[in-house]
Amino acid sequence: MRSSTTRMITVLSLTAILSGGVLAGFYSYLEPIIETNQKKADLESGFKGIFPQAADFKEISPATSAEADDAIYQAISSDGQVLGVAFKTTGKGFEGPIKMALGLSPDYSKLVGVRVLQMSETPGLGSRIQEPGFTDQFNNKPLTDSFQLGQDVDGITGATMSSRAVVTIIRDGIQQATQRLGKPVTLAAAGGTASASGETGSGAGSPEITPVSTNPEEALASITPDVAMFVSVGTFPVNGAPTNPEVYQGIGLTGETAAIGFKASAKGMDGDVVVIGSLDATKQRLIAVRVLEQHETAGLGDKVATDGTFLHQFDNKPVSSAFEVGQDVDVITGATVSSKAVVQAVRYGIEAVKASGL
Repeated sequence: MRSSTTRMITVLSLTAILSGGVLAGFYSYLEPIIETNQKKADLESGFKGIFPQAADFKEISPATSAEADDAIYQAISSDGQVLGVAFKTTGKGFEGPIKMALGLSPDYSKLVGVRVLQMSETPGLGSRIQEPGFTDQFNNKPLTDSFQLGQDVDGITGATMSSRAVVTIIRDGIQQATQRLGKPVTLAAAGGTASASGETGSGAGSPEITPVSTNPEEALASITPDVAMFVSVGTFPVNGAPTNPEVYQGIGLTGETAAIGFKASAKGMDGDVVVIGSLDATKQRLIAVRVLEQHETAGLGDKVATDGTFLHQFDNKPVSSAFEVGQDVDVITGATVSSKAVVQAVRYGIEAVKASGL
């Protein structure tokens, strides 16, 4: 009986080893074929989509490493004319990596076009970054533009994070490729100038935001350009708010009235989340939003206070927006309740500003 069991185990072990070897060999055989087909698909849907007149793509700068897929090519027409340069670039999206194809004009003065090659963004929301309605706005876009969401690039409603990620990937891809080609292009700083709170840039891969001062007047001044100070004008009741939001008048550097600020709170996962925000009353747009106080779960909900991608989606947002999660605001993965609290507090703050008559 024992010898029979031993033989069975031996046979099963040999079968497993043999099967594993066959599968490994089969994969090794298929891997270059899969890679070749993927490159062909990238060529057809990416480079050819940007340069439809191209008859050939000539490599002019090899990939930066064996693992990288960032070789740079010249797009050549059938009569030998250089139509531009094409390359692939990858960056962090809302749900995972986003791989894109980009094309530049021969003189590096404009972005000819872009194509999304691979992504795993939310179906029906972030996945719309691959639709022509979004990508076509980059066609023949001058590299002198700022390439900033809400300024010269329109985002997708309900997919702000995915839209911002694409813009960041495009910016980074252009700068890296032109640098490698010895024709560096310096785009306008993403997200505007550095603020007093210590952060620069915006979008996917941007640095974490430094928490603001717990003093609302100081915090508001730190996130609002050209405002010397904020002065409270009182609290105003708003239906549903756990406490009455407070409204502040901004005073400019030369003494004139300037931006308006607010402090408001909403119920989070582990207590009230207190938010400050400033807005431009003339343009009827938010300037910036920050979390003043929160007690959310460490490593999850507390990210609402430091995640630049999440907080920057409020920058330059019209006060008439719906401010609805999944509609025009994206949440932080794993921190839906905390994210919703921030959005709700912003809504309360805007209502208080309207009630103040400022």
